[in-house]
Amino acid sequence: MSMLQNNHSRVFAASSSGAIARGAATALAAVSRPVAATNRIERTLLAAVLALLPLEKHVPRIGPLSLPALLFGILTLYVLWNRPRTLARVWWHPIFRAAYFFLFIGALVEMMHPHTSLGILNRILLMFLGATIIATLCRDRAALYTALHAYILAGFGVSLFLIFKGFNSLHSAVASDYKQATQLRANTFQTDFHFELGLLSYQAGQGAMVALAFALAARTPRHRYFYLLCGLFCLVGTFIPLSRGGVAITGLACITVVILYLLAHPSRQMRTIIAALVVVATLFIVVPESATQRFQFSTAEKSNGKMEGRARIYTSAITYFPEYVVNGVGSGNYWQAWAEHTSFEKNDFGKIDGPHNCFIASTVYWGMAGCLALAVVAWQAYRCVPRRHREDILAICIYGLAVGWFLRINVVHTLYGKEFAFAFGLLAASGRWLWPKGTPPGSTPPAGVLPVAGRNAKFRPQQRLKAPNG
Repeated sequence: MSMLQNNHSRVFAASSSGAIARGAATALAAVSRPVAATNRIERTLLAAVLALLPLEKHVPRIGPLSLPALLFGILTLYVLWNRPRTLARVWWHPIFRAAYFFLFIGALVEMMHPHTSLGILNRILLMFLGATIIATLCRDRAALYTALHAYILAGFGVSLFLIFKGFNSLHSAVASDYKQATQLRANTFQTDFHFELGLLSYQAGQGAMVALAFALAARTPRHRYFYLLCGLFCLVGTFIPLSRGGVAITGLACITVVILYLLAHPSRQMRTIIAALVVVATLFIVVPESATQRFQFSTAEKSNGKMEGRARIYTSAITYFPEYVVNGVGSGNYWQAWAEHTSFEKNDFGKIDGPHNCFIASTVYWGMAGCLALAVVAWQAYRCVPRRHREDILAICIYGLAVGWFLRINVVHTLYGKEFAFAFGLLAASGRWLWPKGTPPGSTPPAGVLPVAGRNAKFRPQQRLKAPNG
C-alpha cells in the first residue's frame, strides 16, 4: 500500500512539475512572441503625421482640428483597434513607468499649493500617451526607415517655409550686434509666431542631421548627393529663425553623427571630412551674415535695465532657488501669482517667461522631487539608445536624434511639446523592438526589414508574421 502511495506521489509531482514548466514556457512565449511587421497603412500614417506636424499651425484645418491632429487621431484609433496586444507590450516600458511616476509626483506636489492646476500635467500625460502610439508603430526597421525619411521631409518643408518667409529680408539687412539682430528678427517674422521660431529651427535641424547621416552611408553617388543637398537646404533653414538653441542643437547632433560614423568606418575618414568641409563652406557662403550676429550670450544689462531674456531666466532660477527647491511653487501658482513678484515676470512681449529648461521648470513647479523624477525618465530614455550598434546607420540616426532631444529639453520648459512624443516614442521602440537589451552588435530582431547589400541597396521586408490583433 505504501509503495502504491509513493508511486502516486511521484506521478502527481511529475505531472505538477510538468504543468508548471508548461505554464512557464507559455508565459515566456507570450512575452517573447514576435509581433507582426508594419504594413503600408501604418507607415504611411506615421510618415504623414511626422512630416506635417512641424507646420501644424500653417496647414489647412478640418473643422476644429488641424490636419496632423486628425491624422494622429486616426492613427490612435487604428492602433487601439488593430494592435492592442502590441500596445499592451509597450505602455509599461521603463520609460513610461518612469513617466507615470513623474506625473504622480507632480500631481501630489501640485495639490499642496494654491491656484492648483493640472493643465500642464495633463498635457504631459497626453504627450506620453502619444509616445506609446509611436512606439507601437515603430516596431521594425521598415517603420523606423520611413519615420527617419519623414524627419527629412519635415525638415525640408520647414526650411522651405522659413527661407520663403525671411531669407530675402535677412540677406538685404545689416545687423552688427545682438540687439540689432533681435530687432531684425522681430521685424522679419510676425510676433504672433515668434515663440515657435526656436521650434521650427530645431525641426529643420533634425531633418538636416538625418539627411547628413544617410548621405554618409549612401551606397551610390546619386543618393549621396541627394541626401547632402537635402541636408544643406535644411541647415540653411535652421539659421533663418536666428535661434541660438536650434543652431547649437543641430551642430552638436551633426557632429555626433559624424564622429559615430567615423568610429564605425575608419576607412572612410577622408571622404567624411571632405563632406563636412563642403557643408561648412557652403553655410558660410549661403547663410546671411546678419543671421550670425545673434549667436552670443551675455548677462550684462541692456539700456532699459533688463538682461537678455535667457540670461535673466537662468539668473532668476539661481536667485530664487531657496524658495522652490524643497516643494516647488506649483505650476498653476507659478503662472497665476508667484512669477509676477519675481524677475520671471513680463518679458519684452508682455508675458510671463517660462523657466526655459525642463529640469529647472520641474524643480520650480514641483521641487527637487519633480526634478529627480524627470531625471529618471531621461535616464531610462538614455538606456534605450543603441550604443552597441554604431555600424548601423539607423542606430546612428537614433543616437543623433537622442542628442538633439536631450539638448532640447535643456533649453525649453514645454515638456508637453509634440516633438517629445516622437522622441520618447522612437527611443522606447528602439529599446523594445529594434535593439533590445542584450542584442549582439550587428544583429537584428526577427521582425522588420534587413538592408540588402549591393550597389542599389534598399530595404526589403522580411516574411510577415501572422499575429492577429498585434
